[in-house]
Parts: sequence; structure tokens; C-alpha cells
Amino acid sequence: MERMVQASESGEELLRTVFETAPVGLVLLGADGQVTSANREFCRILAIPAEEAAGRPLGELLPSPDRPAALDDALARLRAGQAVTLDLRCQLRGGTTVALALAGTPVRAVEGWTAYCLLRDVTDQRLAEEEYARSASLHRATLESTADGLLVVDDQGRTLTCNQRFLDMWRIPQRIAARGLDAEQLAFVTDQLEDPPGFLSRVRELYADPEASSYDEIRLKDGRIYERYSQPNRIAGRSVGRVWSFRDVTERRSAEEALRESERLLELFFSQSLDGFFFMMLDQPIRWDDATDKDAALDYVFTHERITKVNDAMLGQYGAVADQMIGLTPAALFAHDPEYGRAVLRRSFDARHLHRETNERRLDGTPIVVEGDYICLYTPEGLLQGHFGIQREITERRRAEEALRFSEDKYAKAFRSSPMRVTIGTLAEGRFIEVNDTFLRDHGFTREQVIGRTSPELGLWNDPGDRRRLVEALERDGVVRDLEYPGQTRDGSTQITSLSAEIIQVGGESCILAVATDITDRRLAEEEVRRSRQELRDLTARLQMVREEERARISREIHDELGQALTGLKIDLAWIKSRIKDHPEPLERVQSALARIDGTMDAVRRIAAELRPSVLDDLGLVAAVEWQAQEFERQTGITVALEVRVTRQAIDDTRSTTVFRMLQETLTNVARHAGASRVEVSLLMGDDMLHLSVRDDGRGITPEEIAGRRSLGLIGLRERAIACGGELVIRGAPDPGTTVSVRIPLAADRPDGRIG
Repeated sequence: MERMVQASESGEELLRTVFETAPVGLVLLGADGQVTSANREFCRILAIPAEEAAGRPLGELLPSPDRPAALDDALARLRAGQAVTLDLRCQLRGGTTVALALAGTPVRAVEGWTAYCLLRDVTDQRLAEEEYARSASLHRATLESTADGLLVVDDQGRTLTCNQRFLDMWRIPQRIAARGLDAEQLAFVTDQLEDPPGFLSRVRELYADPEASSYDEIRLKDGRIYERYSQPNRIAGRSVGRVWSFRDVTERRSAEEALRESERLLELFFSQSLDGFFFMMLDQPIRWDDATDKDAALDYVFTHERITKVNDAMLGQYGAVADQMIGLTPAALFAHDPEYGRAVLRRSFDARHLHRETNERRLDGTPIVVEGDYICLYTPEGLLQGHFGIQREITERRRAEEALRFSEDKYAKAFRSSPMRVTIGTLAEGRFIEVNDTFLRDHGFTREQVIGRTSPELGLWNDPGDRRRLVEALERDGVVRDLEYPGQTRDGSTQITSLSAEIIQVGGESCILAVATDITDRRLAEEEVRRSRQELRDLTARLQMVREEERARISREIHDELGQALTGLKIDLAWIKSRIKDHPEPLERVQSALARIDGTMDAVRRIAAELRPSVLDDLGLVAAVEWQAQEFERQTGITVALEVRVTRQAIDDTRSTTVFRMLQETLTNVARHAGASRVEVSLLMGDDMLHLSVRDDGRGITPEEIAGRRSLGLIGLRERAIACGGELVIRGAPDPGTTVSVRIPLAADRPDGRIG
């Protein structure tokens, strides 16, 4: 028993020693939550003497200004028998704030509830963690704020980190990015590449050589262009993975391409411009300002400023090739007049940018006049280093201007003496600036009465709307030709005027140059001609109608009277024939007479039909056309293809006869002139229009033959069509054959004539 007591005392002594020397703060709490025992480390952490710790509540020893409720809650849970952990900040007596980690475990003792608490000073750890968090945040912010897409991969092919820009550039979804497998990401992006094999081959090469660095350019199918950089990721001098950087240079490449294109176009403009372009540069820049001895400076410029670049237009102006022009100085260009050349250069340098005309010489000595813009070129320090020029030769223009000035007097004379009315007036108001003598004479005004007044004020327009329409047409088209309108003279009489006008500029103001002619007599004469022609057409139509009526009457008389007489004669001869059968000679004579009568009767029927086919009167136009086609084919052997389409069942005699006669005349022309083997005839008759078409496959007809005055048959066809209000169209060469097309309008009301 004594040994057991000694062992127990020895164990307790050991526990006290461990408790006191533990490297962490240890405290034992009683059932009332007060400290019953605290070790040295606990007191050191809280910077209090050991005697102050005993008998005080733990919450009082750990003042936590930011989390007092959290400490009270933890102690309450300890008393309830729960283990607790708690991070808190405490403010010590000296004002120092420390970060503490508290862990408590409840223990059941004989005397009731108690608890052991472990307390560690984690201030340095928390500071390190906060510094790490700040560093990580800065790292992430830097990573996310860069315009490049960044990817870091370890040596096992796992993604360590990447920024959002990388995911956006390659359009990698978050589900793939979250798995962090470089191989899976590579498989996803290859479909976007123009050259997947080349891309993957370079990746494999770099993974195979951990120390290698790389730069290349990647093109995507959608036109984007990326720069790809790759560097080994080293830690302590050893490569542990690879850093990839991707930069979208699409816009930069586009800008570079645009710049190259701009430079190409600029060079193209320089080389192919119709104006002469050149650069002249000094051997050494010089100062040119008010303090400069300009005579001495011009001496230097005259012999040391040289042409360095010149285009073809400039060479053409001087009749030279490039080797002859490059290197030329002002002394050479103005060898014909050095003082004049010095004066030109002095004015240019003083003005810095000057538009001027100069008298120069080609290399062969021919004088030329040059107009151009000349711009001085300066160094960053403001020294004159040369000049650039854009010039054109205006020798011919100067000659033309001289010729124009010479011709102005002749123009003025032509303006004043023109037999037509010539005026110049403002576009906006019509206020006269100038008029010629013919205008004054025709209208009965003096010059003083006209100049400065408007045409409406002078009462020259019967209808003021005519002038408004003239101005609108000029503003729209810039020119008006042969506008006819009823005008007025001073005495109020009306004249039909033909006017041509266009807009010109006089002193910067838009004006109307007008040339007018009185065409009243001409229009009256034309109206008389139109009336005479219409009367002639009416007379011709009447004669045609009378002719048709006469032909119909003659046809009926021949058919009825002569036909009846011949029939009676034939009957009498037949009776005689039956009585003289036994007399051969008289019988033969009678038989011959009967044959002649049969032939005469056929001729009578043919003549009657030609004068007026009975089928036209009895059966109408459609049947007559069919009969005529059959007759033509029988008489000429030319094949006729007939097409008839009729929706209107009535047509008047005049149109029916006109169409039939035009068909007859056309078929006659085919038989006489065409040399055709086939004719297509088409008759289409609708409710409002009749269309007859005759097409052959013959030699065709030329425009000269169609328009010839000797083509009386064609003129007759055209007049027949016009008399019925229709039109005739003839088409021939170069198409094979000839087509005659007739269109005749039909009356809207149904005539009560015979069936068509």
C-alpha cells in the first residue's frame, strides 16, 4: 500500500511537471468556470503573473473586443459537456493585440465538472496567413487583370492555375477547367485551330524538353490570331512545369496589314498619280528664319538640295527617265533663269507651304508652265531639310485659257447676233442678266426694260406653272431640251415657243442659259399637215370601202348574171348535142363549145372569188382566213401552218374586210419576194384586240426595204392598219424570214355584224 501511495505521488509530480513545462498554455477550469490552475506558458501568453490567473473566470482573462459573445458561448458549451475550439483576438494589458487559438475538453471529476483548455499564441501564424492571402489576392488580381491568357501546368500535366482570360480566349467551359487536366483542355481547343497537328506537335516538343522556351503564332479557324509564349516554371532552379501565355493579336495584325496596305496604296498613289510627285532633300539641314542670312542659305540650297524620289508623272513632265532626274539640284532645274529660281525657292521657304505657278524647262529646253503645292520638310529641331512637291503641267491649260479669252469676244458677238432668242437669267427668280437683240425684237422690249426684271414680271409666261416645271427639270437633270410651251409677247399675243436650257454659274450664282425659238408657224403648218394626212387617210378608207362595195357588186353580178347565162347556154348546147348524135362533125363542134363553157364558168367563179370571196360574206373572217390559207397552199405549193384562237364571236365588216385584205396582200408578197417554203399564219381574236401574224422562212427583209418609199404594198398595209386604229410591225433581217404583225383594237360593245 505504501508503495502504491508513493507511486501515485510520483505520478502526480510528473503530471505537474509536464503541465508546468508544456510549450502551450494549459489551464484547468473548475465547475464554476473559474481558473483553478494555469501553467507558465498560459501566463506568458497573457502577460500576467500566475497568482492573478487562479480563481478568475477564463472570460475575464481573455478579453476579446471583437468576439465576446463567441467566448461566452464556447464556455457554456464546455459546461454542457461539449469539446470546443475557438479563434479569437485578445487585447493584453499593454495594449498589444494577439491572435489566440483555444481548445477545450470537458472532464468529469469526483468533485464534479471540470475542463482542460489549451491556449496557443497564433499571432505570427495569422499574420503569415493574412500576408499569404494578400499575396494570393494580389497574384490572382494580377493574373486576372492581364490582357493575356495565362496557364500554369505542372510536370504531371495538371493545371495549377489559369486566368479567366485564358478560358475566354479558348472558350473552355468551367466544367473542363474545374477538372484541371491539361490533356482534356488541349483536346477541347484543337477543333478551333487551323493547324491542329502543328499546334499539338509543338506542345509535345516543349513538354519533352522542360528547359525549352518558345514563341510562335497560332491561327484559328474563325480568323483570330494568337501569339503563344512558353517558359519553364522553375522552383529552386529546377523545372517543375510550364507557363503558357497567349496574346490575342488579331486586331494588331489587322492594323499591321491595314498599315501595309496603306503604305502600298500610298506608294501606288505616288507612283501612278497623274500629278508629279517629288522629294528634294538637302545634304545637310539648315536654319531658315528671320536671323538667317538667306542669300547665303540659298547659295547652299541651290547646289546642295537634290531630288531623291520622283514618280513617273513627274518624269513625263520633264521628258526624262529616273536616272536623269535623281540628284538634280535647283541650279540644274533653273539653269535657264537662276535668279527666277532663287526667288521661287525663297518664297516657298518663307511661306513653308505654298501654291505657286512657275515657268520651267524640260530637260531638252522646252518651256513649260507648272502649277503645284510645295511643302517644306523640317527636322525635329526645326531645321529645314528639304521640301515635297505635288505639281502638274498646265502649259496646255494656259494656252487654252488664252484661246478662251480670245474667243470671248467672238462668243459675245455670236450671243448678240444669234437669230434665236438667247437669255441668261437667275435660276431662283428668273431675273434677266443678259438678253440678245433677237429676244428684244421678238418681244418688243428695250434692254433697259428687261435687264434686272424677271420673266413673270414681264408677262412672258401664259401659265406661271410652266416656269416652275422648267426650274424643277433643270434642278433634277441640269439640262432641258426642246421644251414647248405657250408664251406671250408684250402685246399679249400667244406664241408657241420651243426652249432649250441648262444651268450655268455666273459669279458664283446658278443661272439659266436659255435658247428659245418661236415655232408657232411651224406648229400650225404641222397641224395642217396632220389634218391633211388624216383627211387623205379618211378619203383612202372611203375609197377602199367603195372599192370593196363595187367589187362585191361586180362579183355578185358576174356570179349571178354571167353564171346564169353560161348555164343556160350550156343547157341549150346539151340539147343540141342530143339531137345531132348521128352527125360527127357538128357533134364535135358542140362538144368543144361545152368544154369552153365549163372553162368559162370556172373562170367566172375564180374572178368572182378574187373580187370578193363569198366565204367572207357568208361565213365570216375565220372561215375566209382558213379558205385563203388553203388556196395559197394549193396555188403556190408553200406549206401553210394555221393557228386560230377566237374568244370574241362578232366583228364588223370593215375590220373583217381590212384584216382579210391585209392577209391576202401579205401572202402575195411572200409568194413574189420571199422564196419561202413555209408560212405560219396566226389569228388571235380576243374581246378587245385582234392580232394577225404572218411569218415565213424566206430571205427576210432589210430595214431599208421596210422604210423604202417604193414599198407601196407595205405602205398600203400600214395605212389599212392605221385606218382601223391599229398598228403594223414588220420584222426581218437579221432574223431568218419575215414576220408581219397586225394589231387592231376591237370596239368594247359587241357589233351586230356577221360571225367572225
